[in-house]
Formats: sequence, structure tokens, C-alpha cells
Amino acid sequence: MYRVALEVCIDTPDGIAAAMGADRIELCSSLALGGLTPGVGLVASAIAQGAEVHAMVRPRAGDFFFSAADIDACLADIAFLRTAGVKGIVIGAANEDGTINEAAIAEMVAEAGNLDVILHRVVDISPDPVACVNVAKRHKIKRILTSGGASSVREGLPVIKRMIAASEGVEIMAGGGLTIADVEPLIDAGIHAVHSSCGTDIAAKGAVGRIGLNATQRMTDAGKVATLKAAIHRKVTA
Repeated sequence: MYRVALEVCIDTPDGIAAAMGADRIELCSSLALGGLTPGVGLVASAIAQGAEVHAMVRPRAGDFFFSAADIDACLADIAFLRTAGVKGIVIGAANEDGTINEAAIAEMVAEAGNLDVILHRVVDISPDPVACVNVAKRHKIKRILTSGGASSVREGLPVIKRMIAASEGVEIMAGGGLTIADVEPLIDAGIHAVHSSCGTDIAAKGAVGRIGLNATQRMTDAGKVATLKAAIHRKVTA
């Protein structure tokens, strides 16, 4: 039977338990900043709870044009994550023209050793996301997360279809503004996996807004995980 995996991105210890209905998790810190490398405690908690963990490797917020120091930080994080017991790492680096920085990618892949390697939405700033599939093939990257170069998978679906057609051994995972309504057309297109935060915004406790901190926080919603998983199952078994 055709199988479509559900990956949930999380950035809190409580989110790990809420996401256990998914096939795997992308573990990050600071999802509000697009996801950064998770801390030691969060990684340890996810491993202890038995999650299949793919950890983000991104040393700072902002663009993906990494300095030599940024890349050194990525390599150190990968070395830690490899020994911590994660299943895979999620990486990306770009040149200033938006193309993939293959020299940096090659260093990270080498440091990853036997870990699964996933190329994140750095491909969506590329002038040609479809060409990034060939980059993944050259570097033996297992999976690409993409919105098809658009702000949402719905807008990027035509490009996602072209990426799937070119994939040949590289899994294409759709993520970015994904809703339940997107599941059917993505599966019809032959997608390998879907990616979502399955989150709900709630008010932060205390008067944190008064001191300039974010007064809302996004929490992983186990009900949304279950609903999305069920929608995938209904479609692939229809």
C-alpha cells in the first residue's frame, strides 16, 4: 500500500508527547524563528520518549548565507546530535544568489555519517527548487522539505509535482502553510510525506508581554496530529 508519512515539527518538551501520533518529529528550538538547533535537554527528552527524531541544524535566525563560523557551529551540532541518538538531521545552506551552497552541504553530510539527512526549505528560496532535487541526489540526501518555492504548499503545488517527478530515490515532503484540505491533492500528486506544526496559539502565562516578550506561544495539539494522520490514512486507503 502507498504510504505517506506524517512529520510534526515541535520545539517544546510537552510537544514531544503531543506529537507521538505522528510517524516522526522534526525537533527544533524557536519555531517562531523558523526553527533553530534544539538544546541538549530537548534532544534528551525526545530520545527518552522514544520518538523518531530528526533534529534541525541551524545556528541562528535569519538567512541561510552562513559564514565560516556558522558552518563550524553546524558541524559541532551535528557531531553532538550523532552521538545523542537522533535518527537524522535537517540541514541547509545557500549562496547569496539563492542556490544551494554545496560545499557547506558536503561538509555537513560528511559529519552526519550514517544519519539520515534532510534538506530543509532553503530549497524554497532557490531560483529553481526542482534543480535542488539533483543537489540532493549528488549528496545522497534522503529527503527534501518544500513548499514548492511558495508561501504555502497550495500555491507551490505545481512545482512540488515537478519535484516529485524528478525525485527518483529522494523523498519529497510537503510543508509550509499545510492544511487538511491540502492532503488530497498532495497525495494525488505522489507526495512521500507531509510536514506540519499541528500547533495552536495560546496566551502565555504571566505578564510577559509587559517586558517585551511574546505574549502568545504555539503549542503542539495532539488532536490536530490525530486529525491530520486520519486524513492521510483515509486518502491512501480509499
